[in-house]
Amino acid sequence: MDYLLFQLADEDGNPVRELRAPAAAGLHRIVWDFRYASTEKARLEEAKPDATRPSGILAMPGKYRVSLAKSVNGVIANLTEPVGFNAVALANRSLPAENRAELVAFQKKVGALARSVNAASEEVEALGQKIKSFKAAAKSLTKGGEEIAAEIRSEEKKINEIGIKLYGDSTLLKIDKDAEPGIVDRINTAVYDQWRSTSAATESQKQTLEIVAAEFSPVWEALKQDAEVDIRRIEKKLDELGAPSTPGRLPD
Repeated sequence: MDYLLFQLADEDGNPVRELRAPAAAGLHRIVWDFRYASTEKARLEEAKPDATRPSGILAMPGKYRVSLAKSVNGVIANLTEPVGFNAVALANRSLPAENRAELVAFQKKVGALARSVNAASEEVEALGQKIKSFKAAAKSLTKGGEEIAAEIRSEEKKINEIGIKLYGDSTLLKIDKDAEPGIVDRINTAVYDQWRSTSAATESQKQTLEIVAAEFSPVWEALKQDAEVDIRRIEKKLDELGAPSTPGRLPD
């Protein structure tokens, strides 16, 4: 599919955002909402060549340039030279940040951490599905099945513990006991707070980011160990025992 590509850059030439539109006949208009691209997880509908990624936090006021290119059969050709323009913040905020660059830097930190947390959340769900398939495959074994089943249960417990740290302990809520919010809830709240904010980050918001970063670091390391080492070890053993195929496991 052919499409138009609007490339936005700051005054130093650093890429800021790409906007895409179908290369259709006629007069068309495209609008940049003065936001950076979102750091949320990619969705399948965004795979279309002319689809633009969703918007993220508000961009810094300042000087920008935009250029137009066209993609034909995957080959991109520039159609115009860059054109400069100014992005100016509207004076309609009661408590605008005195240092907008500091605010944007904080918001980018929130977005970067949210990207990692959301990736971890997706991986935990994927590993949970793998564990289910391992348990089903192990039932077919006539030799070594009990040993591998115990190893699968041990890995399942570790993944569930990571899940509790990410999502909080839902068991406590079921018995009407207070539960600390999970890492996912904390970071998503931080993302929501910063979505439209042009005010300086509060001390509470800064503390939330510090808490999430501190809590998430060991979870991330444990998850990488599970995904890159422990799960693969179980897959290799299942393969050696001649277990039925499971999603994502290619026999040697």
